[in-house]
Amino acid sequence: MPTWRPVHGEVIRLDPALTSVEAIEEYLAEKRIIARGHAQEEVYSIELAATGRRRRVAVLNEEGLVLPGPSLSDLLEDMDHALRKLEIRVDGVVQWGDIDLGEVDVAGDDCDVANGVDAAGTAVTGEEIRGGESGGHPETGMRLGEAVVQADGMTVRQEPADVPLEGTGTHPNNVGSRLADASVPSEEADDDPLPDYAAGPMLVLSDVPFSQVPGVAAAMGKPVAALRLPPVNALVADAPIPKRSHGSAKFTIVLSTDPSGVDKPVLSIRQDSLRVTWEWEGEFPLVAWVRDNDVAANFADEQLGVGAFVTRICTDLSDTDPQALRDALLGDPEHAGRNVAAAIGLPAEVGDCLEGLLEARSLPGAVVFEPKPFTERLQSTVAYEVSGQGVAAPGFWAVYRKLYLEHPRAMEAVATAQAGIGAILVASGTRMWHRTSGKVLAGLGGALAVNAGARILATQWIQAALEAEGLAVRRETVDDGE
Repeated sequence: MPTWRPVHGEVIRLDPALTSVEAIEEYLAEKRIIARGHAQEEVYSIELAATGRRRRVAVLNEEGLVLPGPSLSDLLEDMDHALRKLEIRVDGVVQWGDIDLGEVDVAGDDCDVANGVDAAGTAVTGEEIRGGESGGHPETGMRLGEAVVQADGMTVRQEPADVPLEGTGTHPNNVGSRLADASVPSEEADDDPLPDYAAGPMLVLSDVPFSQVPGVAAAMGKPVAALRLPPVNALVADAPIPKRSHGSAKFTIVLSTDPSGVDKPVLSIRQDSLRVTWEWEGEFPLVAWVRDNDVAANFADEQLGVGAFVTRICTDLSDTDPQALRDALLGDPEHAGRNVAAAIGLPAEVGDCLEGLLEARSLPGAVVFEPKPFTERLQSTVAYEVSGQGVAAPGFWAVYRKLYLEHPRAMEAVATAQAGIGAILVASGTRMWHRTSGKVLAGLGGALAVNAGARILATQWIQAALEAEGLAVRRETVDDGE
């Protein structure tokens, strides 16, 4: 099943008398392109659903199935040929139409090159005809687009191929060519450009583990509150959280707010390496033919406009209320943070944080990570890693806790026995030091003793770190009387 994502763009009618809004929507209906669109003066804003690397757009076939249709580049090229005098820009793909200068009345002094005579009946020489055929003037031989500059007795002629068409970056003979597809990466381009987040509180929902949050707080220099919202974790901060701390590219939700109301909130969703952004500017209406077709309208309701965001969030957060989320995205931007947080199942206090009414360090029920020095930060990171809330598989640390932390006395007995064996080997090796085997025994015994001591010290340090973070495991007791 294709994975669709919305793409946005504009169809600019350079001459509204030649191409109407109705003509654009009739073209979409003829090609059965599922789209949302809105016309404002000469600009027709459009939203399409695309899939794959070629960004094939969604179409409805004769059997009533939504399938990938032409690529975005092919669609724009075909639209440019079918309609007149357009500039089309969609998701970084740009299509310019051919320049149509219209019809020009022929004056009496124009040269009839086709018949070999001018208006006065004078025959035109072959040299002049060749100049006329190439677009040159019969007398000067200059062609269209040539410029002559005279200075200090010198005459310089500039060829038309050296004169780019203003606004296109292309020469006149390449007016209809497309610019390079913006999806092709360049050395300077960012492979995942971020939207312009506000400078206020931020909510991040991703798979970032608790063991990494101490580093996030230290990098920001501000406290970060973390909550569990299976299968993801929620991070709340009073300032924007750096991109490198948003988690993996598989699924990340970022909601940025501005309590002052100067900037609108920004919702960014990165799912399967594709990012979509919602900025509370409303959604385009369905084009006429889509609105009249139930299958196309249902698809557009799920994959275009606000539906694209509701579908993505509900896919990974099954407890989300779809209708409440839709109302929040189409509602008042002033309370967007509170409404979105409530729709996905977060406490009401998270909404207070996003509106600037509550500091992140005061968020009830959250684990608050304050900026700490490196040694304390390392201790916190290790504690959450060992507790199974880190990068490593939880099963690995479960075995470690069972062997070393839940039965510390058994571990100490084993380590003591190992140290004793090491001491015996060292003593034996010392007596036979003049032999090679004696040196080997002494080295082996020393390694066993050091390993046993290091294990005991490391276990005690980890246990202290777990206790400092309130994550200490239950220890065994000798008997009920102790």
